[in-house]
Amino acid sequence: MYAHFEKEGLITSIVQAGKKWRVRVFGVEWFATQAEHHATLEIGDPVQIVGLANATTLLVKRLSE
Repeated sequence: MYAHFEKEGLITSIVQAGKKWRVRVFGVEWFATQAEHHATLEIGDPVQIVGLANATTLLVKRLSE
């Protein structure tokens, strides 16, 4: 899982609006939560993996456009 740090992923679905998403990284779907709570994430947004929130949830931040 540590191999995912610093990698890019793509938001594929919203699980809980403003709190939890699904993100695809290397063709695998993970739960994701935000490192930056002021950014709004939408389906299709590119994100960078910056850590782990727990064993099954990646901590992500939105990539600058």
